Amino acid sequence: PLIEKGQFRFVISTPSLLERLVHFVQNDKKSFTFLGIRYVGESLSPRRRQLISGAFRCILFGTYATKECGLLAMECPEEKFHLAPWMNYIEIVDSQGKLLPHDEEGRIIVTFFENYVMPFIRYDIGDRGIIHSEPCPCGRKTKTITFTGRAGGSIETPSGKSVMFLSISSAIAKNFHDEISRFQLEQIALDKLVFRFIPSARYSPAVGEQLIKTLQLLLYNEITCDLEKVSEILPNSEGKTQILSKSF
Repeated sequence: PLIEKGQFRFVISTPSLLERLVHFVQNDKKSFTFLGIRYVGESLSPRRRQLISGAFRCILFGTYATKECGLLAMECPEEKFHLAPWMNYIEIVDSQGKLLPHDEEGRIIVTFFENYVMPFIRYDIGDRGIIHSEPCPCGRKTKTITFTGRAGGSIETPSGKSVMFLSISSAIAKNFHDEISRFQLEQIALDKLVFRFIPSARYSPAVGEQLIKTLQLLLYNEITCDLEKVSEILPNSEGKTQILSKSF
């Protein structure tokens, strides 16, 4: 009702809440069109982008920001995130704090220019990423950055190995994008993981068997994986969906 009465032309939200809005709109057989949607707080998969833009018949663009340092990057029509050098200076460093060259992945360090009361100088925001040397096809001259995950976004195995969440999410996107709509990981013990997911119509028991094999291979066969099919995965109070959690 608020959307119908308010004549809203532009929406700012997280992909999780936008996806829920699509669900309600389709169930109620409503039709809304926006000039544009800015998504924040989460990454946007190609499947979710197509779903949301198709439902509201508009373009989507994102911003990469933190509460402490504000805007870090903005998405262009080529779906690449451009740095905002007038607001901050971003560096990529290794685990020892050594500056890395462009095109190498590491910790994102930010010096924020606009907080005069309490400056953030070479502040570790807890994210990992890559600054690219190749110019963007859109023609803008600013460097582009790819966010690769949270520094703490990893699963520890009993032997002490660390598996980045990005490697798991990439494997799911590559091999199971037609069978799994959304998913969430919860490590409930050092040697046990729950893979919670919303299956699509193409999901089958055979897909589940292959999914378990894929997960256990990524986890060096040190962690048992249980599958849990659910009808929905709800976002938290900030509108974000917690993709990886630990409860032990």
